[in-house]
Amino acid sequence: MRWNRYRRDRQIIAAVLVFTVIVAAGIALQPGFHPPSSRTTGDKQLVSILTPLLNGARGQVAAALITPQGVRYGLWGSEYTTQYEIASLSKTMTASLLLEAIRRGEVTAQTPVSALVPEIVSPVRDVTLEQLVSHRSGLPPLTASVGQRLAILSDIARRQNP
Repeated sequence: MRWNRYRRDRQIIAAVLVFTVIVAAGIALQPGFHPPSSRTTGDKQLVSILTPLLNGARGQVAAALITPQGVRYGLWGSEYTTQYEIASLSKTMTASLLLEAIRRGEVTAQTPVSALVPEIVSPVRDVTLEQLVSHRSGLPPLTASVGQRLAILSDIARRQNP
């Protein structure tokens, strides 16, 4: 009985130590806080309007204002060719585009993927646009190759992850 308790206590201590090491590594490897660069490029009016709104933003920033008259850019610490990881921002853009297509009568929320991409023959063909946009399609998350994961970790460690 005493041996089991000693063993359980050791397991708890080991688990706490592993957790602490993982948290410490995450803190050490995170990109850290870097306010947006004062080096700006692009449309001066757009930059002057948006700069005060970037309080609390980190690192490089790019903004675009798209109007019928054209596209205006504002860049803080980046170039026109800088690539950004857009992460979950695509969810908002996708939902907006779907709503616009529904408004124009091009699709409905219940339109299956197969109606738009008839070449798909997998079970994905029955997934509706509503399921896709609400992330209830049952599709697995995208995964990167081992090499891509190592490159991502390397970028994070070198504080190069945009």
